[in-house]
Amino acid sequence: MRTGKRWYRAARLYRTALRLRRAFRDAGELRRLPTEAPHVLSFARTVPDGGGTVLCVVNFGPPDVALPAHRELLLASGP
Repeated sequence: MRTGKRWYRAARLYRTALRLRRAFRDAGELRRLPTEAPHVLSFARTVPDGGGTVLCVVNFGPPDVALPAHRELLLASGP
């Protein structure tokens, strides 16, 4: 992949992440969740007024990790 395309995809991912953070700014306190993989960070925030829970799972390592059950995927850097 050319460098320009790679930069564009990374910038688009980052902008989308910032937009989502703004969209859920009223969500409750951040709760860190345990994970089995040391290279995975997971946390959740409860959305007010019965909006459910926003779960964030970040994989900092090379191996894929299975996501917990979810209703909708809001952002992913891969397939």
